[in-house]
Amino acid sequence: MTFKFPIRVKPFVGDFDLSDSELFRFLNKEREEIMRLKWIESEKVGYDIGESRARMIWMLFHQKEWRKDFMGNILTGQYE
Repeated sequence: MTFKFPIRVKPFVGDFDLSDSELFRFLNKEREEIMRLKWIESEKVGYDIGESRARMIWMLFHQKEWRKDFMGNILTGQYE
């Protein structure tokens, strides 16, 4: 299942479009995962837990492994 979330940040610094940068793509993928976690955890408790709480849960329990896996995929050429 693919989730599409609106990007709230503008990927521009001055006249430079950063939307094609690896960093922007990485941060966008991470945000998609955080929003997916927010949805899952909100469904479990029956109400919206909010983005801040989802981000905290993500950082405490999931971020390290996800980043390691994501970087491994980049190095092996499995990055989309």
